[in-house]
Amino acid sequence: MDKAKISRLLTLSLISIICFAFKYFFIFHFDISFKFFRFGLITSVIAYLTLIYDTGNSFKSHGAYNRLFLYFGIPIVYFFLYFKLVIYRCYKKYGKLIPIVVAVFLVFLIFKINTNYYCSCDYWDKGFKNSKIDNDVSCKLEKPRVCYEIIFDNVFDAIFYSKDDCKNRRNDDPEIVKEYTKLKSITKVAYPRVEKWEHTHTCNYYYYRDSVMKQVFNLDDPNKPEKLKKLNEVYVDFTVAENPQVNIELKKDEELIKNRDRIFQDNIKKEKVIFKNVLFFFIDSMSRNHFKRKLPRVYE
Repeated sequence: MDKAKISRLLTLSLISIICFAFKYFFIFHFDISFKFFRFGLITSVIAYLTLIYDTGNSFKSHGAYNRLFLYFGIPIVYFFLYFKLVIYRCYKKYGKLIPIVVAVFLVFLIFKINTNYYCSCDYWDKGFKNSKIDNDVSCKLEKPRVCYEIIFDNVFDAIFYSKDDCKNRRNDDPEIVKEYTKLKSITKVAYPRVEKWEHTHTCNYYYYRDSVMKQVFNLDDPNKPEKLKKLNEVYVDFTVAENPQVNIELKKDEELIKNRDRIFQDNIKKEKVIFKNVLFFFIDSMSRNHFKRKLPRVYE
């Protein structure tokens, strides 16, 4: 229970008290239907939680996931409650036939889940480009018994249900890239270095994206300074015959290397153990945010 959690708890408690006070004031004073008021209150609370309280624009929270639960989770729960009522009414009307149908469906569902359950970690040791984890070394990686992300794969994937395809989106179309970047021509589109950007850039996803798009440039543009081109690490080559190719060329920062080496040597003298370098790979924006949120000192 840190200060931030206590502060949120007090805020939610105060909001709850005010809501209850208003509820009973409206019900008794204006004789408003309780069901109507309850619906309005629930709608207001959901709007507050998803549009004001937690919008997902910072490292501390991911409002999109709250919206997924509130906008989709709650209706699904109500659907199952209503479905249970329908089953009960069908049972009253048709007798034992309904329980038999439900039982067959449940057996099939359990069989399907069990199949995924026991086979969920079959591909656990496989990596990118047909690589495989070598578990014969002294420091072994323990294989998990169940991989839940495989069992529930595609359950919350809207693209899976809509049968969408990334190829239809044409992100590799130069004309679309022109529209987003405002470049007059598209050849080797270079992305800016962002490691020294202000914190505000990384807090807001939309601001970050727009800032990146405004600062992209063609690597073969003669008007761009050579110093800027030499610092670039990532560019997309649209000049190749087939699909555009992403090229990553990590650059050595000699000043940073000297600084890290000095720190390392100082720590050896103080009999402290420190890694020379730690390289982090993030899968998506959420993994980066989650890492920074849960391990702030390591991130620092």
